[in-house]
Amino acid sequence: MAIKFNVDPYYDDFQQAGADTLTPQEKYHKVLFRPGIAVQARELTQLQSILQNQVTQFGNHMFKEGSLVIPGGNAYNNYADYVKLSAVSTAVTDSIVGKHFKNADGLRAKVIAAVAATGSDPDTLYVVYQNSNGATNTDKTFSASDSLTEQVWNNTTSSYDDGTITATVGTTTPTGYGALVQVEEGIYFIRGHFVVVKGSTLLLSKYTNNVSFDVGLEITEAVTTSAEDSTLNDNATGTPNYAAPGAHRYSIKTELKTQANFASTIDNFLLLLRVVNGKIQKQVRESDYNVIEDTLARRTFDESGDYTVRPFKVSMKEDTDVNTPGDATKLVAAIEP
Repeated sequence: MAIKFNVDPYYDDFQQAGADTLTPQEKYHKVLFRPGIAVQARELTQLQSILQNQVTQFGNHMFKEGSLVIPGGNAYNNYADYVKLSAVSTAVTDSIVGKHFKNADGLRAKVIAAVAATGSDPDTLYVVYQNSNGATNTDKTFSASDSLTEQVWNNTTSSYDDGTITATVGTTTPTGYGALVQVEEGIYFIRGHFVVVKGSTLLLSKYTNNVSFDVGLEITEAVTTSAEDSTLNDNATGTPNYAAPGAHRYSIKTELKTQANFASTIDNFLLLLRVVNGKIQKQVRESDYNVIEDTLARRTFDESGDYTVRPFKVSMKEDTDVNTPGDATKLVAAIEP
């Protein structure tokens, strides 16, 4: 734990002085308030530390650090269709994500990511095509100089109406493939807490898809004061204490980031996905259990020993069918992984 609470101004001495983790100094399990005795600020904070310590101990038994608890999942797409724009009637921001556009032939696509123009790179949309169209139903991507019109779903007619946003597809390599990663909202076990990770999309490469990256969450711990966030001031309208400074807040935040394969340039980095030369080498897809998993594994081994979950399939062929010229007196055995 990077942030310590056993210091000024919190004085939470439940945690050992100088400890980087929530290690109890004195193993009290309750704070017992008494009438006529003033409540200390440290006692209110320590209440939370006692409860959090209980949650953390249970969490450490069940889950490994960084484990996905409630699956949100992550998806790597190195065939993300990009569309370069030469003109657009509105600013290209995240507000465009989720909107639909169609060309004059009726080919429609949904925007999954949008990147504003930078340097020599034009405004670019990343889309998922919803249909194919054209005279022979062969139009599968937008074409150079296509005029695009926003499509807005009409619940009354159960069809799309033209919206207000228009755009024009560029002329130089207007379409192709980029690479991006999408993470759905989920809960991860981080720093002894069950942390909500918001859904997000991260562009790995604008116009190429043979990428190599470690993709993961950068973990940041922070304390926020009412001077930084006015919503922490007292919101009891009509009372003498209204708008008075409130207590500070501790938070664990995450942000989807990349770094080079096997690098350590980002502190507190939780790996979700490793991509090498455009191919997935490692991916977090399910919960990673801790002590409980070891217990179940030992129990299964005691009962059943070693065995295969999916049997190895073997195919036999004559050597002459596999090799040239081959040996007619021999066979070749191929075994699946």
